[in-house]
Amino acid sequence: SLVELPSFIQNLNKLKELDMSYCENLEILPTGVNLESLERLILWGCSRLKSFPDISSNINVLILYHTAIEELPPILRVENLVNLDMQRIKSDKLWKRVQPLTPLMDMLSPSLTSLSLEDIPTLVELASSFQNLNNLEELIIRDCINLETLPN
Repeated sequence: SLVELPSFIQNLNKLKELDMSYCENLEILPTGVNLESLERLILWGCSRLKSFPDISSNINVLILYHTAIEELPPILRVENLVNLDMQRIKSDKLWKRVQPLTPLMDMLSPSLTSLSLEDIPTLVELASSFQNLNNLEELIIRDCINLETLPN
């Protein structure tokens, strides 16, 4: 029944993982928080969560599977990211623009090892910066029905 993550979370300076899996009523994460130790943010199945703030500069695992995220934070620090899961995000707003992943792909770290994309109807091609992901070990692309090409 948790709808909002309490703001006292900002006091958990040694928190390394925040797993909110299947908090289906979760709608709000506090803003203005920088959990410097937070490395893993798992929001799997938070199907009412429409936005999330940039709450750590050290996240290396970001799981947004089956959320309703409408937009990514304007300043999303992804330089340490090794695992990004954006499967089954149910938000027409997030995917409405042409090439919705280009800004995100341009920011991704070459250290990314796992990328999961699913059900992105406006995805026609992956950004050319995709080829810079030299450490990518796992790539999952499912149900992106309009995907036509991959970078050379």
